Amino acid sequence: MLEENSPAEIFLEGASNLIGRPELADPAQLRKLIRALEEKETLVRLLTQCMSAGNDSLQVVIGLPGSPPLLKDFALIGSAMGWPEGLCLRMAILGPARMHYDRVIRAFGYIEKLLHENVN
Repeated sequence: MLEENSPAEIFLEGASNLIGRPELADPAQLRKLIRALEEKETLVRLLTQCMSAGNDSLQVVIGLPGSPPLLKDFALIGSAMGWPEGLCLRMAILGPARMHYDRVIRAFGYIEKLLHENVN
């Protein structure tokens, strides 16, 4: 969580879960995707494009716009959360377009509830 005008910080976890996915069966494609995810500027741009600033609702974007072409079969589920104290958080899950949306959306709701309980 950062103050609203702070520079963005990216925390990336779970990239190893992409290994073995049918969308990335070609090792060269997987390598390209991992490299793209390691470029923090790419991730900040992608989050900014896909998540409306100031919109506290959950957003689902399938087929990521302006992203590396190999992400066309992926989806991003994300949410921007803000608190009266000027703190804000953007959280997103990037996965194959055929992911289990219901589980990811329920996880977001649970995490958001926990964060609001512990920040207030």
